[in-house]
Amino acid sequence: MTRFQGRLALGLAAVFVLAGCSGGSTPAADSTLIAEFRGADPALKAKVESTVAAFKTNNYVGAITFLKEAAANGSLTSKQQKAIEDMQQMMTTQMYQAIDKGDTNAILARDILQELRRQRR
Repeated sequence: MTRFQGRLALGLAAVFVLAGCSGGSTPAADSTLIAEFRGADPALKAKVESTVAAFKTNNYVGAITFLKEAAANGSLTSKQQKAIEDMQQMMTTQMYQAIDKGDTNAILARDILQELRRQRR
């Protein structure tokens, strides 16, 4: 990782931590997400349930991947979109807090997610 990428990652971590501390994230984002997709089509509902299950086990890569797949659905309501955004913010905040504590799983997840973003460009 270059020095610039390292500083960028630290800056993003600080932004996400501050956003989490400012009350911007919803403490029960996972519950809200499940509730908003309760009546959704079974495949979409399964993606949402997979997201929450991965999040609860600190599987950041899986959770973020499942969430992006759910977000790609073109027929989401505004409440569902908001629930996805809140969940994504909560997951990112938790991942960067774990990184700050030296959690190797979170560090590896960040590196994998950054590599996936680079490959998509």
